[in-house]
Amino acid sequence: MAKADPGSNYIFEEIFNDPTMAATTHYSTAIDHSSGESATVLITTLVAATTLVATLQTSNDSGVLDAWADQTADGSKNDISVDIGTDVGTAQLNIPNPIKRYSRIKMVVTGTSCEIVATSCKGPRLEVIPTIATLD
Repeated sequence: MAKADPGSNYIFEEIFNDPTMAATTHYSTAIDHSSGESATVLITTLVAATTLVATLQTSNDSGVLDAWADQTADGSKNDISVDIGTDVGTAQLNIPNPIKRYSRIKMVVTGTSCEIVATSCKGPRLEVIPTIATLD
């Protein structure tokens, strides 16, 4: 369930239904950027896996006609992925400039299972990329 912070207009929501993850690929619920909100995802590893990699994926319609695709380096300053490895602790994946309406996290767990909590924090733009006009 999403929870709003009335002081900042940010929305916090856990994006994986089950914190225990077997050694396979897992997908988060979609983060809706329909109002242009940026987001950051905090991934806290409680029990480490052999390897754990979180990758940002995007889609215009939550995978209905526009298939989910991994974020690529495109100048948007969005994080492409974070390699959590075998660490216990918290990692952060930033989406300051969503390139499509929806984002989600693809979590690849290899080796042993792990336990994580992933929370999205969505709200007004976290960063504005300035555009500099040139005069001819």
